[in-house]
Amino acid sequence: MITKELSDAYYGTDYIIFMEDENLVLGALGQSARLESLMKEDGVSTCAYITAYSPDSKVVSPDENTRNQKALIADISSKHWKYYNGEGKHPSNNWPAEPSILIMGIKLKEARDLALRYRQIAFLFGTSGGKTKLIATNEKEQHKLEHPSPC
Repeated sequence: MITKELSDAYYGTDYIIFMEDENLVLGALGQSARLESLMKEDGVSTCAYITAYSPDSKVVSPDENTRNQKALIADISSKHWKYYNGEGKHPSNNWPAEPSILIMGIKLKEARDLALRYRQIAFLFGTSGGKTKLIATNEKEQHKLEHPSPC
């Protein structure tokens, strides 16, 4: 269930993609010229930023998080999607950084299916123009993630 506190935490998080030159940092709502450029370079019009850490936004053991993330990477690799490693990190709360993956060329339904498989409450989805939006895995809860303006 998406609470206001959880929604606020998602919107306050920096979604970091590790790049060779300088890390790319995305927000939960907005537009990034660097993401647009990366998508063009990779020849895709969509992408998703997903983790397998902290299923249901609950703390689990480091071993369980590591197993889940390895399984997520195996699923992504089996589909031959190009991906970039990263981490989601809130700059001011005490929640630990979560290793995450930016998956290039994935469709919204495929991203939602992956997020469901790994019991994620939400994920970041990117579209042409480098636009990003926080997506509720449970479509019926999407209204709980709608913010009137970029954060």
